[in-house]
Amino acid sequence: MSDRIHCDKHGETKQTMVCAHIVQTVRDKEPRGFAWCLANDGFLYADCTSCNALSSDEWHAQADENGRILCFGCFQEAASLNGVALGDQARSYLQ
Repeated sequence: MSDRIHCDKHGETKQTMVCAHIVQTVRDKEPRGFAWCLANDGFLYADCTSCNALSSDEWHAQADENGRILCFGCFQEAASLNGVALGDQARSYLQ
């Protein structure tokens, strides 16, 4: 799988993985929380407050239905809408 996707707003950029609620935040500009990490696999992930509170078993049980790919630009936008500064670690993801 390629780690790049095309976004109509941000063009060609790296992909990230988020919950569906964060995608909704990008659409309606309503904050839902933004807990993110740069995982050991080198991929950026983020969940809303509700999804972040799920146990590992609960999250994995609904991951196929709830997991979404989002471009890095939209990922940054969702973080900002939730008052989260990504910092250098997330920006290094682009390199």
